[in-house]
Amino acid sequence: MKIIKLDVKKDSVIKAESTEDLYTLLQVIKPDDIIGAKTLRTEQNTTKKKKIAIFLKIRVEKTGLSEEGNVLNLSGKIIEAKDIVQKGYHTIHVKPNDVFRIEKKWKGIELTELKQAVKERQINLLIVNLDERSCVVAKGGEKRINPLCSIRKENAGKHYSQADEGKYFEDVFCAIKEHIESANYLIIAGPGFAPADFYKFLKTKKRNFVENLLKNTIVDVTSVVGGSGLNEIISRGILDRVVNNSILCQQTKIVEGAFDCLAKTPHLVTYGKSEVEEAIREKAVESLLISDKVVKDSEIEEIVEKAKKIHSEIHIINSHHAAGERLYDMGGLIALLRYRID
Repeated sequence: MKIIKLDVKKDSVIKAESTEDLYTLLQVIKPDDIIGAKTLRTEQNTTKKKKIAIFLKIRVEKTGLSEEGNVLNLSGKIIEAKDIVQKGYHTIHVKPNDVFRIEKKWKGIELTELKQAVKERQINLLIVNLDERSCVVAKGGEKRINPLCSIRKENAGKHYSQADEGKYFEDVFCAIKEHIESANYLIIAGPGFAPADFYKFLKTKKRNFVENLLKNTIVDVTSVVGGSGLNEIISRGILDRVVNNSILCQQTKIVEGAFDCLAKTPHLVTYGKSEVEEAIREKAVESLLISDKVVKDSEIEEIVEKAKKIHSEIHIINSHHAAGERLYDMGGLIALLRYRID
């Protein structure tokens, strides 16, 4: 994310640099915000119905991501545009590297999310989590890992031939082929010998496709394949071998630390809106962990504003990993305390 101009009272100019930025903007942009951008709109008073590039502004009514997660769709009523196009409703499509203007009343929690996004490194991970019989392919960045597809070997029994393995590896390669060019790191991990064998397959039979990626490839071990295997890549530090001190790993350590504290020193942890508010009134909150799934809650926004006034550290935790899901299951709000309160 690049903030070209930030004005909390007037309009700001923002550049989305990755699909991760689009996810952050989805959390930040709300109904009644005003978005201005160059877009395509049908020219009126012509018989050809020609679409032209034009700058216009809409008042946002609806937001959403495309199914692939690579386009942020912002829909609403046009409030400013040249007369050559018809007014009415329009959807502005924001993609990575697009620049747009936004007018809104910024809240503290929104600015926190925006500034976190600015600090993120632009990293495109391709992950192959496989064993001898099944595979999950995923993509990710600093903040989250998204499964793309799963592959299962035909005749996946105890007895199989080298021909079966070759066909299986070809299927896995076909699944990752379209993502190789955009990836700058590859992680191959799983139980047994399959990760090393697949790496050898790429190196010997697909080298012309993966030449540039091989030097940034990590081969490692997970105990299982699937969602739990992807979580192991984060929790066991495999991701950190590629992306030093990644946001995903940082967030996992923060959440696990909070639950560890809850187990060992429960008097220094509290959770739930009313309990956290009481701790803030006592000026006892050292740090606040908030799930990204609850940041749009107006009560949570008020809690964050109060916490900032007593200099609490704010952590907005992504819900797209096991630790983030665990935080959300606890209500999405946990406070670590400076001292015990009664």
